[in-house]
Amino acid sequence: MPAVSASRSRLCSPLLVCLLFAVLAIQSVSAAPLPLAPADLSLTRTQPIPHWNQLRELYAGFPGPYLWHDADGNPDTPLIDSLLQALDTAVSQGLPASLYHDRQLTETQSVPTRDLLLSDALLRLVNDMGRGRDVAHLDRLWHLPRPELDTLALAITALQQRDPKQVIESLAPSALGYRQLVERYQHYRLLAAQPALPELPEMRLEPGDQAPEVPLLRSYLIRQGDAEPDPLADQTAPKLYDDQLVTAVRRFQQRQGLGVDGIVGPKTRAALMEPLAGKLAQIEANLERWRWLPRNLGDRYLLVSPAGYFLDLVEEGVVRFHARTISGRPHRPTPSFQSTLESLTVNPDWTVPRSIMRKDLIPKIVENPGWLAENNVRVERFDEGRWRSEDPMQVDWTNPGHIRLIQSPGPLNALGQMKFGMRNPFSIYLHDTPSKSLFEKPLRPFSSGCVRVEGIVALAQYLLAEDPRLSDWLSDAMSGPATSVRALSKPVPVYLVYLTAWVDPEGRLQFRPDIYGLDRPLLARLKVPEVEPYSALAVNH
Repeated sequence: MPAVSASRSRLCSPLLVCLLFAVLAIQSVSAAPLPLAPADLSLTRTQPIPHWNQLRELYAGFPGPYLWHDADGNPDTPLIDSLLQALDTAVSQGLPASLYHDRQLTETQSVPTRDLLLSDALLRLVNDMGRGRDVAHLDRLWHLPRPELDTLALAITALQQRDPKQVIESLAPSALGYRQLVERYQHYRLLAAQPALPELPEMRLEPGDQAPEVPLLRSYLIRQGDAEPDPLADQTAPKLYDDQLVTAVRRFQQRQGLGVDGIVGPKTRAALMEPLAGKLAQIEANLERWRWLPRNLGDRYLLVSPAGYFLDLVEEGVVRFHARTISGRPHRPTPSFQSTLESLTVNPDWTVPRSIMRKDLIPKIVENPGWLAENNVRVERFDEGRWRSEDPMQVDWTNPGHIRLIQSPGPLNALGQMKFGMRNPFSIYLHDTPSKSLFEKPLRPFSSGCVRVEGIVALAQYLLAEDPRLSDWLSDAMSGPATSVRALSKPVPVYLVYLTAWVDPEGRLQFRPDIYGLDRPLLARLKVPEVEPYSALAVNH
C-alpha cells in the first residue's frame, strides 16, 4: 500500500504543478493592471462598452501602465496616428466610427481613459475588419463559417510592429467584388454629402416627349452616374426627352432591377427619389456580408447571389463567365452557404423533394389525374426494403403513404438538360430549366430553392475545357437521351451569398430589392455597439 501511495504521489506531483501554474497564470491575467478600472470609466449610452477581458490580456503582454503613451503620459503620436488612419479606412469601408469610440480617441483629456479606449478600438477594428461584426446570426439564412481570427495576437502584433494601420487594412477582404463595392461606397458618400435635389414631380415620360421636368430628370441621372452633362441639349432642347436620356433611364432601370423600357413612370420616379442614405446603408449591409466570407475564396470559384439573380465564375480575380439565375421564392428561399461543384449530370431525372410533392404536385394530381403522364412523371413506392414501380391509379392521393415521384429526362424535365451536383444539407444544386423565358424578368424568385442557371451548357463547357476526356464525354452525352454522370476532375468552390448591392462585370453598381428581408435586421444592428453588462460601470445619462 505505501508503494502505491508513493507511486500516486510521483504521478500527481507534475499534474499539481501544472495546475498551480495554470491558476497563477489566470490570476496574473485577471489581475493585470489596466490604465483605468472599469468602475472609473464613464461612458455615454451610445458608446461601446470595452471588452474588459481582452483588454486585460492585451495589457498583460506589455510592461508599463500604457500602450499608447509613455510612462509620463505623453502620447505616442505616430502609433496613435496609425490607428486613427486604420479607423478612417474602416469607415471608408462601411463601418461606423461610433463603434470605435470615434471622437473620444482624440478629445478625451484623461490619459488612462484615452489609452484604454485606443486599445479597445484596436481590438474591435481587428475583429470587425478581419471577420465582420458579431451579428451574422441575424441573417437567418446565413450558413457560412466566419473567418477564424486570433484578435489578441493580431492586436499585439500591430503594437509590436508599431503599424496598426497595416495590420488592420491587411485583414479586409481582397476579393474583387469587395474592393469594387468599397469604391462605389466611397463615391456614394460624396454624393450623399451634396445638397439634395428638388423633388421630382409625378410624371409619365415616354421617348420623344417634351416636359418641363426633363432638366431635373437629367440632373438626377447625372448624379447617379447614368448620364453625362449635355450642354448642347440644355441650350437647344432642354425639355426634350431625347435618345441620350432614354438610354440613361434604361441604364438606371437595369441597375435597380426595374423593367427596362425607357419610360419614366411611378416605379422609376420612386427609385430616382430614394434617398442616397438608403443606398449607402444597403451597400454597408453587403460589405458586411463580404467580411463574413473566407479570405481565400480560391483561384477559381463560383459566386452565386440569390438576391442578385446572378452567377459569376471568377478566375484569378477576374470574372470569366457571368450568367443570370433564378432563385428561391420568399417562402422557399435559397440559403447562403459554401459547397463545391463535384459532378455534372447530363439528361438528369428529377426525384421530386417531398415538400414539393406534398404542397405543389399532389394537389395538381388530385385535380388532374392525367398530370403525371402529361409531365412524364412516374410513381414509386418503398416496399420490402426497396423502391418499386406503382400504378398511379392505385394510389390514394389523399393519403399516398411512402411514395416518391420521379420525372424522366426530356424537354419537360424541371432540371432541364443538366445539373451540377454539390454536397449540402439543403438539397440545393445548380441546374438548367425548360422555362427559359423567365430569365428575361428583372427579378427572378421563382424556384423552390435550387438555382436555375441561364447558359449552363456554356458554363459546363468552360469548366470542362481543360480536360479533353470530359469535354468529349460532354459532347457525346448531350447528343443522346440517356442520363450520364461524371465527376469533375477539378472540383470548383461555390459560394452562395445574399447580395442586394454589388458591382457587375461591366463596372456598374447594381441594387436589388431585399427579397428575403435580411438587410433590415442586419442594418438595425450594424451601427449599434454590443451590450456587455458590467455592474460596476458608470454610465452618464
